[in-house]
Amino acid sequence: MFKPSNPRSIKQLPTQKETKGTVGSQRRTGGRAKKAEAPSEKRLKIRWTRRSEPQRMAKEAPSEPASGAPPEIAEEFLSQNHRLLGIEEEPAELRIKESVESKGINHIRFQQTYEGLPVHGGEISVHVDNANRVQMVNGVYYSDVGLPGRTRGRGPIPKAEAIEAALRDLGPETVLRGNASAEMIIYPAQDQYLKAYKVTFSASDPLGDWVYFINAENGEVIDSYNAMRFGTPRGSIYNSNPKQDPDVQIVELHRLDDSGKLQGAFVQIDNAMGEEAYAADGEFVYEPDDPHFDEVMAYFHVDKVHIYFSNLGFRGLDSPLLVHVHVPDPESKDPDYDNAFYSPEDHQLYFGHGKALNDLAKESAVIYHEYTHGVIEQIRPEIEGSEGAALHEGYADYFGCSITDDPLIGEYAVQKIKEKDLRDLTSNKKYPKDLQGEEHEDGEIWGATCWDLRELLGARVADLIIYQSLYYLPKSPEFADAYEGIRQADLGLFNGAHIPEIEKVFVSRGIAAPKEPSPQPPPSPKPREQKVTVRGNQAWTSTGIPLKKGQEISVSASGTITYDDKGNSCGPDGASWSDTKDKEDPIYTKPHGGLIGRIDVTGTPFFVGSKSKFKVDADGTLYLGINDRWYKGNTGQFTAVIKY
Repeated sequence: MFKPSNPRSIKQLPTQKETKGTVGSQRRTGGRAKKAEAPSEKRLKIRWTRRSEPQRMAKEAPSEPASGAPPEIAEEFLSQNHRLLGIEEEPAELRIKESVESKGINHIRFQQTYEGLPVHGGEISVHVDNANRVQMVNGVYYSDVGLPGRTRGRGPIPKAEAIEAALRDLGPETVLRGNASAEMIIYPAQDQYLKAYKVTFSASDPLGDWVYFINAENGEVIDSYNAMRFGTPRGSIYNSNPKQDPDVQIVELHRLDDSGKLQGAFVQIDNAMGEEAYAADGEFVYEPDDPHFDEVMAYFHVDKVHIYFSNLGFRGLDSPLLVHVHVPDPESKDPDYDNAFYSPEDHQLYFGHGKALNDLAKESAVIYHEYTHGVIEQIRPEIEGSEGAALHEGYADYFGCSITDDPLIGEYAVQKIKEKDLRDLTSNKKYPKDLQGEEHEDGEIWGATCWDLRELLGARVADLIIYQSLYYLPKSPEFADAYEGIRQADLGLFNGAHIPEIEKVFVSRGIAAPKEPSPQPPPSPKPREQKVTVRGNQAWTSTGIPLKKGQEISVSASGTITYDDKGNSCGPDGASWSDTKDKEDPIYTKPHGGLIGRIDVTGTPFFVGSKSKFKVDADGTLYLGINDRWYKGNTGQFTAVIKY
């Protein structure tokens, strides 16, 4: 809502990742910690940040037990440590606002005041355990409120005038629910502190519990917001499709923004027939014949499939995806379009409501199928070849069906033309004898093979292996390449525990050749090479390469990352300094920001740099990462070439 000009904030920082920022900001900075001692507490660690960012403080251990009631202990702690914490004794004041006990911990909240007025946002909380030890102190404190010339004013306007200014700003048709109130406060603006009125009132139109900040000198609006917390938005959908599950369901719609439309963290809906659905109260409930019903179907199921792939580890579509419903035929402009597709050019989804076919947006498996095309395009873009196109369709069919737990796809879409379904993953088609040279027909072979694997291994294991296999596809894959990707995925994820079942399924479908006993041991494998991108803002990146103890590998790397907000950068060999002072980097004795590795998620990190050759000390998957505890604000990437 606002950004204090120069606050000091005190916050516990345990082992979780550090975030720094003023109110309303979550930007990470690259501050480093330094130790400081207080009279009564010698186990404090202060983290200072740059420019106008707040200070953060963490206690490495609780304070010594003290005598007295918890509020008295809290006041004494702040008094003894006020200089360390940046709290001035005079003229700024801290007054106890609230003291609450919960499960043996007393939480005492102090309000910062100036000249008897509360400083907006200036609060410090002290948390005292049942042994009378201060566990944590956190909050925001404005250290310069009392500096000369910072609080200005020629005398305040009346409260009634401040309330009138707020109501005028909200609009002439405002309908109140009760009376408005106003309280004089000190408001931290960007470059000064203002005397202001905090005006609060409830309204039925526009609906909300409104909070306004009015400049007490001139009556201008400084800021405002609606404090009302609305219930979770709801909408009407089919869980699957009208043929399979004809009852309309009312469901919660998650991750919507506050626009009143069907747009949120991962989905944005466009209705090609006209205006998009709008519901200020979050009630997107429509009958199936209402054009807005398709919007709700698309939002709910695209959001659902996004979360599904996120749980598998996919992050390629983590921004709002534009989804169009009721789209006309792109060529003839016929409004009744018999198709749905994902466009790799504009990265958007399109659904027609059908002519010969039924409405494609009313079948969740079709939505999941098209979204899966988007996932594949992010992981292995521009797949080529006839078998590559069939694999694209087969993977999309598989995930569309696996999420619905139904091997049929398109049973509602083709109902009007008296067909049973578009594709059936219980089909007995085999490779290569049933290939027809049409990607959807041939894709049914791959989708059915994956479904066989799901029947043997269960959905959770099969979904994860099949998803991970996408990363092994070459640009022009054949079914044999995809089969090898399945094997490699199982080796990387489960150390090859499911290879016998995988071979059984793919041999039965004709994709893999039966094993023949060999009288001689197989020749030593030729060294393989794999290129991996290691992003600077990601702690660890799996290479997907399964390694055996004693195996020799080499890594060569290039690229640059920027590791702080001053623009300092380094290559894979790291910066000219190491974190030997704070000892917070994964390998604090090695250059900061350099390329590091480990075997599996529990392995001990080792330094890699721009060129390294070593023997693996344990079985597992190779991970590469950045030697930086505060990696989240980094930019840039390293490219590593691994030979093994």
